[in-house]
Amino acid sequence: MCLVRFLTGVACPGCGLTHAFLAAGRGRWLESFAWHPLGPAAWLSCAAYFLKSLVARLRRSERPRIRGSYLLAAMLLLAITWGWRLLTGTLPGTPWRGIGP
Repeated sequence: MCLVRFLTGVACPGCGLTHAFLAAGRGRWLESFAWHPLGPAAWLSCAAYFLKSLVARLRRSERPRIRGSYLLAAMLLLAITWGWRLLTGTLPGTPWRGIGP
């Protein structure tokens, strides 16, 4: 259940992102993109961070940090993608599209 959708009737910026993340983890890249355009990028980013953390742990060095500028860029990209999906009617659950890919 999405609180934003419950309160406003409009899908939130992350709607479909969990399904997209899981599809990307199974190697289903097109399905991931269909659920959310940023799904494959989110999965690859998390995988890269995990690998960097693993290497740092094996070398007994400091764990990599996520920079604030990266988080800001990710939030901006998420907002732009949401606006684009809202304007084109490709958000999950919109009356003219239906739920899911």
